[in-house]
Amino acid sequence: MYFARPLLLSALSIAIFSASGCNKDGMSPSETDSSVNSDSNSDSDSDSDTDSDTDTDSDSDTDSDSDSDTDSDSDTDSDADSDADSDSDSDSDSDSDSDSDTDTDTDTDSDTDSDADSDADSDSDSDTDADTDTDTDSDSDSDTDSDTDSDSDSDADLLGYFPATVDESYAQQVYNDWMGEWVAECPDGTKRVKWDNASQTVSEGIGYGMLLAASWEDQSTFDGLWRFYQKFTNANGLMNWQVDCDNVIGKGAAADADLDAAMALIMAHCVWPDKGYADDARALITNIRDHVMKMDGDRIFLCAGDEWGGDCCGNASYQAPGYYRTFGTFMGDTAFWNQAAEDSYFYLDENNNDTTGLVSDWMDPLSLKCDAKGWGDWHGWDASRMPWRVTVDYMWHGSDVAKRVANTIAEFVIGKGGVAQTCQGYSLDGSQCGNTPAVTTFAGAFAMTGMAKDQSTADTFFDDLKTVGNDGYFNEILNALYFTAAAKRFVPGCVAK
Repeated sequence: MYFARPLLLSALSIAIFSASGCNKDGMSPSETDSSVNSDSNSDSDSDSDTDSDTDTDSDSDTDSDSDSDTDSDSDTDSDADSDADSDSDSDSDSDSDSDSDTDTDTDTDSDTDSDADSDADSDSDSDTDADTDTDTDSDSDSDTDSDTDSDSDSDADLLGYFPATVDESYAQQVYNDWMGEWVAECPDGTKRVKWDNASQTVSEGIGYGMLLAASWEDQSTFDGLWRFYQKFTNANGLMNWQVDCDNVIGKGAAADADLDAAMALIMAHCVWPDKGYADDARALITNIRDHVMKMDGDRIFLCAGDEWGGDCCGNASYQAPGYYRTFGTFMGDTAFWNQAAEDSYFYLDENNNDTTGLVSDWMDPLSLKCDAKGWGDWHGWDASRMPWRVTVDYMWHGSDVAKRVANTIAEFVIGKGGVAQTCQGYSLDGSQCGNTPAVTTFAGAFAMTGMAKDQSTADTFFDDLKTVGNDGYFNEILNALYFTAAAKRFVPGCVAK
């Protein structure tokens, strides 16, 4: 959760939250006042028997425009050492390099994008019955339009439309700038993310920081943040939400931080598989399930924290259906976690506007106890991250409901003139605007929805996002996450769909 700047957290407000059992990472005036204006390297031996229709975009030494029935035994030397023996029947109009029944040693550069519009210039229909023995050691640069099932640490399984003007170097600079300003080291060598009150840290910042460090393969920062998280866990194994280098200031977990930390541990395991992160992830996911995932009748509801005096209230931006599906695969418990993902959309739909897609900051369960009612119909700082969470579910898992929700919000943003014209909060019907001008917390989450809509929208939204104000803890850390996702660095790693 987030306290908007300027920070207005008094001893009296802490006492009020404690008395009501609301030991979360607080609600700022912005949150509660609705009037506030990859590269893939493979070494493989494969035997394949294929019958395929293939669209390819390849670098080759062979240009052919032919319509032929060929039965040939050939010995071809084409930018590789190869013995090609093919028995094929093909109709081809292609610019390709094709070897069947081959022993090939190739060295190529590749960047595989499996949900992309390829630049394929081929029109081939081939029926091939080939025995292939291929020894490949490659770095390749290829754009293919294919269905790929892989457990690789790459962007091969990402879905959606990625802005053409956001390359990896740009996004990494955003990360580096954020890290240089906001990551600090404690005397014991652990690392923390500074809050708006720079001497303090909130658990949410640690979770976001771990996601960023794992995405950019920054192990030193990742390990320092993870040790800091572990230093301040409570009896339930979840991090207390507000701390400094030595002391717990606000007790109890804020569930989004724990979800983000768990997802970051899975990412880290995929990058550095021999460091024990997988065991840490399993333990943390188990703690999350045991202490903040509750049965609400026959549905699964995510409580905002574990120490709310018996209350279980929901925060819209904490719902992370894309993570849940990944947790299910990782933990071997898809029945529970896939249901949690689908149920999260039920609660979001119960609390949103059908026309704008905007959802309220807070949500009530159906039957669980939640005495802090009267949240109001306002899409504010707490709800601001929901469009990012939903788009991630589409990017990683192709969720139809995620695409529907994201597209509805994207249409609302287009109607407002684009992300640079958005406000710092809205009434759910979009008629009342919060503060202006646009800031990256809201504008960046809105920009993410373009990645589930179409290429033009994704390009326009992220071009506009580069012009939006980006100052302060919350804006800067979320801006780094949004651009990391746009640059195809925010991936579930080695965990298959």
